[in-house]
Amino acid sequence: MPDQEEETILYDNVADPYQLANIAADQPKVIQRLIRQELVPWLRRTGDPWLESQQRQQGKIDNLRIIAGRKKGGTTPHLTKGSRR
Repeated sequence: MPDQEEETILYDNVADPYQLANIAADQPKVIQRLIRQELVPWLRRTGDPWLESQQRQQGKIDNLRIIAGRKKGGTTPHLTKGSRR
């Protein structure tokens, strides 16, 4: 929702498989790196219209709402854009 403040969510799915501890506030550099190097290129590659609409509305993509974590058994972060309920 446009009037609602967005929350960044980052979970370490290896150390915290039940996603109980949001570590995003403790890792701002990791969040920005994941957005720049992982999420935005993936959105561009897949032609996601959400990215274009966000760029038009905000003029930037720094404040994305993401859920990020490590895939079990690996070190590559996976990213999902979506809402938290």
